[in-house]
Amino acid sequence: MSDAANRTAAVSTPGPWPDTLTRVPFWAFQRDDIYAAEQSCVFRGAAWHYLCLEGDIPEPGDYRTTFVGDAPVIVARESDGSINAFEN
Repeated sequence: MSDAANRTAAVSTPGPWPDTLTRVPFWAFQRDDIYAAEQSCVFRGAAWHYLCLEGDIPEPGDYRTTFVGDAPVIVARESDGSINAFEN
């Protein structure tokens, strides 16, 4: 079982979801354990995430701030023209 599956399996639900369920129940949006599991599965691990366009930081010293999930990130163009990103 993958790490993401293990994290998701650790989240308990108040009961079985009926087959007729057509939307996520409201209680799922209020639970810290579900939020933490979703952040972990979607935004952490071996995945690519869009931060900004190269043209958004054209000159050395230019930077942009953004978020990947709830983690703040800084993307900066270095003096040699390379681009680096850092979790703030």
